[in-house]
Amino acid sequence: MVSAAVLSLAACARGHKVPADYVALPEGVSVETYTYAVKGADTLQLDFYRNAALNGPQPTFVYVHGGSWADGTRKDAKWIGRVAKHGLNAVSISYRLANKGKEIGDSTVFGTQFSHAITVAVEDLYDATRYLLDNKEKLGVDPDKVIISGGSAGATNCIMAEYWRCNGEEIATSRLPEGFRYAGVIPWAGGVWKIGMERPVWKEQPAPHMFCHGTKDWIVPFWDQMIPASNFGAYGPETLSAIFRENGWPYETLFVEEADHYMSGAPSFMESTPNEKVDYTGQMLDFIDRFILDGQKMQIDYTEKDLDGVRDLKKILGKNLKLMATGKLNSGALPQYSSGAEVSVETFTYAVKGADTLRLDVYRDPSFTGKRPVLMYQFPGGWEGGTRKDMGSQMFPFFRPFAAMGYVVVSIDYRLGYLQARKSGRVADISLTDVIVNGHLDDPAVTSATMDAIEMAVEDMYDATSFIVEHAKEWSIDPENIIAMGGSAGAGNVLTGEYWRANGTELARKHLPKGFAYSAVIPCAGAIWHKTDEPVVWKNKPAPLIFFHGIADSIIPFEETVCEKAGVTLSGPASMLSSLEAVGATYVLYGVEESDHLWAALPSGYLNVLLDGLIDRVATNGEQIQARFTERSLEGPHDAAWFISHHLGLTPELLQQLAAQKENEKNQ
Repeated sequence: MVSAAVLSLAACARGHKVPADYVALPEGVSVETYTYAVKGADTLQLDFYRNAALNGPQPTFVYVHGGSWADGTRKDAKWIGRVAKHGLNAVSISYRLANKGKEIGDSTVFGTQFSHAITVAVEDLYDATRYLLDNKEKLGVDPDKVIISGGSAGATNCIMAEYWRCNGEEIATSRLPEGFRYAGVIPWAGGVWKIGMERPVWKEQPAPHMFCHGTKDWIVPFWDQMIPASNFGAYGPETLSAIFRENGWPYETLFVEEADHYMSGAPSFMESTPNEKVDYTGQMLDFIDRFILDGQKMQIDYTEKDLDGVRDLKKILGKNLKLMATGKLNSGALPQYSSGAEVSVETFTYAVKGADTLRLDVYRDPSFTGKRPVLMYQFPGGWEGGTRKDMGSQMFPFFRPFAAMGYVVVSIDYRLGYLQARKSGRVADISLTDVIVNGHLDDPAVTSATMDAIEMAVEDMYDATSFIVEHAKEWSIDPENIIAMGGSAGAGNVLTGEYWRANGTELARKHLPKGFAYSAVIPCAGAIWHKTDEPVVWKNKPAPLIFFHGIADSIIPFEETVCEKAGVTLSGPASMLSSLEAVGATYVLYGVEESDHLWAALPSGYLNVLLDGLIDRVATNGEQIQARFTERSLEGPHDAAWFISHHLGLTPELLQQLAAQKENEKNQ
């Protein structure tokens, strides 16, 4: 605090007034005030927050306050010192309030009034930018890394400033240096407001945008708002992000379903709340790190249910990431260290049903003491192939790493009912995958055999669960923390099994211990098969659900597939969210737009760390989350892992290690 005070006094000595009402400037950050323009009666100033630890030209974050172009000041950004502490110059600017003292007005003047107010404000933003560039040596500004952000009216100013710059508008070309480009735009509850109701068009690729918005915003629309009487249109982030997506331009969304216009002040809002689960200021800084400082070119769509969501992935994995970076986490969390040398494997018979002897493998690390969580896994294979050993192979390192992380991992057999139907002649002797790919799923015999196979497998899942509970003391496990996970057919089993358990079916009552509940269920590319006239309705709150799914999956749908002739529907995760929300269920849906059914074999490798963190939150700690996270495009499954790793702030050394492993896996 002494150094901060000295720096502030030094600023005063140079003739720059230190604002008296800033809040909790971080140690080492000072603030200086400069006049960047005088326009009529308006003296326009900016506050420049400087980090004493930085030398030379630095990325510079410029914030524009909100207030309907009628109110607000540059002092509103009480949180901005944190941006400087993070390692950037931080600037908060004044601008002319063209609507000062006015009401918004009726629809007949709406377009003209707002167009004038925006034009005046954007002109001032350009002039403030030019001031920073003209004084780049004195202020230490990197001219290639100027980021603009704002809330509400300020957010719209920033979007419009880059929109007009990309389109070569005279207001931009006359004020900005030739060739200048903003490095990033972060609007908190803003949009494109323009005369003419044609969809916005950027003539050149804009800077990466992070669109932050409440979907219930009634002031700045999340969708679009057209006002024919004034030939005026407001285009919200849902449309704007779609335009970016269609053009392949980098962007990220942060949409909050339960939020209204208070998202316009999200960074300062989050600084004043006692809720430590969400840190939107931190997520904004992460976006700057990834998209602007590191130059990542991604398209990330993220929507969460409410402010208790899972957006702050650093908090999900913080403990594990720190341990990994310091080498203190058991290296089984990474695929290149998948041997799990201390892990033992034992095989048990848990049931004999006709000709089927059903076994399970138990993976344990004896160095862990106390009651441990159980991860019970069911393999993929279309109820006609696969074994309980599949995910333990070198191709999909999973069981041993999780055992090395402290879980008791149990991989179970289950009866292959569809294979039995093929052998008996009940259905044609063709794999179920081929049946689906060739478009013959409408065959009632196929859907009937599949649903019978699922019922058999779920019964086996319940019996295996009972067997695990019976051996809880012997295996040092926590019977109240058993997580069910599976891929493809196995995912359908665990998802259906939890659906039937939550809805109190006779099969669940008969085969599960009385009062038993799973602590979490993790379907990887799974769906519920059900009669079309009996839609999926969760009558009771299920265990927390963590879905992994390729949105382009042509085998098991992300949304739903209706087999009209057979009267059967396959309901994927996206189709059942409203029913889950109706009972207050906890869920996280992680989807990748250009990924297909390969997610049946994931997550594995360094996605294990993400999964472990989610399990900690929803199963061990009981946090209630409703969140949907979507990535745009991946070359393969491990690109998702790389994105998450980088997003979470892993060390460069570890990122290099992960990249080398990815290359090795590709070569193999």
